[in-house]
Amino acid sequence: PVKKDDPAKIDVHPSFAVRYATGLVSPAVVRIDVVTQDFVQGQPRSIRAIGSGVIIDKEGHVLTNFHVAGRAKRLDVTLFNLEHVRARLIGSDHWTDLALIQLDMDEVRKKNLTFSFAPLGDSSAVSLGEPVMAVGTPYGLSRTVTAGIISNTNRYFDESDIEGYETGWFNNWLQMDAAINPGNSGGPLINLRGEVIGIN
Repeated sequence: PVKKDDPAKIDVHPSFAVRYATGLVSPAVVRIDVVTQDFVQGQPRSIRAIGSGVIIDKEGHVLTNFHVAGRAKRLDVTLFNLEHVRARLIGSDHWTDLALIQLDMDEVRKKNLTFSFAPLGDSSAVSLGEPVMAVGTPYGLSRTVTAGIISNTNRYFDESDIEGYETGWFNNWLQMDAAINPGNSGGPLINLRGEVIGIN
């Protein structure tokens, strides 16, 4: 017969490592509201979308996806404390689906805002089966975290493309099984040390 454990003795809290890592990175994760523009029958049309990003230094640089911010006409960032700051595109690389934006630091100083930034790790040192967490702002909600493992460290997608660019021909990717929902794009993939090892 199976003996029932005393509920008071069961640790229902997440492991220290998971709490440490997500606690370190979550304050640096931002929501990005994006306005892009296309044309329908020759007339300009604004398109709104939401993505995630992670602040990586004290100068307010935010790492995200190219398909989130790479073609933006306007970028608005919501910080951990729910303050809003404009941002601008610094650079992008469609082959790796990465973009770098920067908070409007004049606005940050004018509003007397503070923010955290996340440490970067080494994605080439990631191991098969390593526990990872995906942090982001899916559906424009508050920050969430999902957990999984690295399923493949060298995933090749034959002839795949992102936003019309044939990234599958040139890059291999980290594959993981943490849940990703709409709006998670651009958020950090982190290890148990709280280091950013990828962008979701």
